[in-house]
Amino acid sequence: MLWRQGLVMSGRDALELARDAFREQAWGQAYARFGVADSDSRLAPADLELYARASFLTGRDDACVSLLDRAYHQLLDSGEHEQAAECAFWLGFNLINRGEMAQAGGWLARAEKLVPATPDDSPIRGLLLVPAACRHSCRATVPAPSSSSPWPAGLAAPRGSRS
Repeated sequence: MLWRQGLVMSGRDALELARDAFREQAWGQAYARFGVADSDSRLAPADLELYARASFLTGRDDACVSLLDRAYHQLLDSGEHEQAAECAFWLGFNLINRGEMAQAGGWLARAEKLVPATPDDSPIRGLLLVPAACRHSCRATVPAPSSSSPWPAGLAAPRGSRS
């Protein structure tokens, strides 16, 4: 229950307040109000995604991952593969940013498994190109430094130096 101006609000009222706070970009309020609404009743996947974004934007990365995980499973169970794949992508992306590469890889693989069940023009197909592009750019070779120069490869010695 949420107290507002001396009144007890239902989970439905808290959910509306949470959505309003999210639209107003009041991330801390949105996070708190989604928490109240979630404790009163099971949130729908779309609301879990908003709750996860509010969590992320207030520095609650563990909560974000947990909420996206819940949304993913609800969407998968209801056969909404495109939205489930998008949740899996954002889980993987969040985990990459935290340096948790093994878990991130698992979530990205789940997203990729769902792609065949999505329309050809689905945004998830484009989103999944991002990690592949990052992997490709990280494999770029860097020339070995010259043994005769103390400067890293590709960098010229400063003017006036004796290198």
